[in-house]
Amino acid sequence: MTSLLYQLDIFLDNINMISALGGRIMALDIGKKYIGIAISDERMRVAVPSLVLQRKKFSQDMLFFDDYIVKNDVIAMVVGDPLNQHHQPDRWTQSVRSYAINLQQSCDDEMPIYMADERFSSQAVIDDSIVKKHDNQRIDAHAAAFILQSVLDKMHQ
Repeated sequence: MTSLLYQLDIFLDNINMISALGGRIMALDIGKKYIGIAISDERMRVAVPSLVLQRKKFSQDMLFFDDYIVKNDVIAMVVGDPLNQHHQPDRWTQSVRSYAINLQQSCDDEMPIYMADERFSSQAVIDDSIVKKHDNQRIDAHAAAFILQSVLDKMHQ
């Protein structure tokens, strides 16, 4: 992992420092075709599924994210880190991490990004009957909310 992607304790310290200014945290569940997006409430206590972005070229995705970040007052990001079942990175993990680094560099090098373990997030959403198994787009947004909620819960422990 690069130094641009924060470990949880450093990420939470950064959030605590900048959260006094207000803002929200955005979470991404990056897939091969779609990116699930969730956003925190203004108090950074509740994660809400927002939408699903169909992936295009990175530059086109960035046009969307530039607008979304400004409109939603995003001050930090959480990106699902797709480790395998043995908690090890694989090819897809590297692809997602590269996307996160490019996203950060394109947005603002100062914006904290935390790579959160996303193993089982989609399955948890299905198991909890939040969405139906074959509703992939909704699963992605709810999985992003699941990932974000786990970070928000750690912030307020």
